Amino acid sequence: MELAYQCPLFATSNLWTGASTPWMYYDEIREYVDDLKAHQEDQPVNSRNRYFLFIQTPREEWPGLTGDYLLIGSDFGGGEITFGIRKEDLDQDDPPMYWHHERDPIAKWREDKQSLSGFLLENLWNVLNNVGYDTAERVLEKMGWRIEEYFDPQKGQCQ
Repeated sequence: MELAYQCPLFATSNLWTGASTPWMYYDEIREYVDDLKAHQEDQPVNSRNRYFLFIQTPREEWPGLTGDYLLIGSDFGGGEITFGIRKEDLDQDDPPMYWHHERDPIAKWREDKQSLSGFLLENLWNVLNNVGYDTAERVLEKMGWRIEEYFDPQKGQCQ
């Protein structure tokens, strides 16, 4: 991750490398809860709000509601998906990666990759192959590279 930090090739990857920096899931929840509490008198929080339980629960009891994750990236292709590493896995050399979709219950995280290295390799592959965005192509062209696409008429697609 250190090598990708502030690298323009990764500007639109699922890995936060620029202005957004990794932070903990509880910090994100705390930010939403504090904001909701600040406006609670003007606008009471609906019990269906995904943060309602966190407003009602002391912070030291949050581990009973959900785990904490080091958030290191996101994707906005089909709603916001956040990628993270479980706090209890941070001491591992190559911990598994998890993801959370904004529409899921706040405690629902799914395993994305069995390792951080697999997640980073996939991001590098996607950047170099222009998967989803042409950011890498634009950056490389500014550096003097010439990008060419190969069209295979038998397959009817660019290679």
